[in-house]
Amino acid sequence: MTTMILKQHIKQMFLVSSSASRAYWLAMVFYLACHAVFGWMAVSFVLPSLMINIPVFVLRQLIETLLIFIVLHFFVRAYLKLYFIHARLTIKCFAQTAAYLAIVAIANSLLQYGIMKLAIFSQFDIQNIQFMTGDKTAAHHANLQQSMLWIVMIIEQYLFLLICTALYYFWHQWLQHQQLQQQLKQAQFIS
Repeated sequence: MTTMILKQHIKQMFLVSSSASRAYWLAMVFYLACHAVFGWMAVSFVLPSLMINIPVFVLRQLIETLLIFIVLHFFVRAYLKLYFIHARLTIKCFAQTAAYLAIVAIANSLLQYGIMKLAIFSQFDIQNIQFMTGDKTAAHHANLQQSMLWIVMIIEQYLFLLICTALYYFWHQWLQHQQLQQQLKQAQFIS
């Protein structure tokens, strides 16, 4: 019974994912381009020593950008459209959405961690980062413990998903407001 319900929810989420407005796609392309460019800039300006193998870095950046697109489009947006946007906003609704986003953040962190641990990307492992002093005479290792890295990744992912959820919700509310305004104008024009 639960397997059937889960399959039905997944099917609904993929059906919702197949339809999106042009404005949504433009916003998503803009965001993904910014993610790729700012990721590139952050590493090339802040940690230029990691830019030794540019093709591998570009591949990793593309994989991370694709992963973010999949998470946002197929899991977060679909869930919001099905269970949050048109729902009566209660504490239970907020709690369920927050719990769902926490699960998605943990799953996404696991995937990103798995990507980081692939041998091809070992040079970009955050645990190998060294910070140089101003005179470049001494290097300081980041020395992040495994558990701390997990906590930081999950919190960062969760906050990112909460921000995306809020932006999507308010954008959708603005669209509904615009639609109501247009219907009101048409109704006044007719009468």
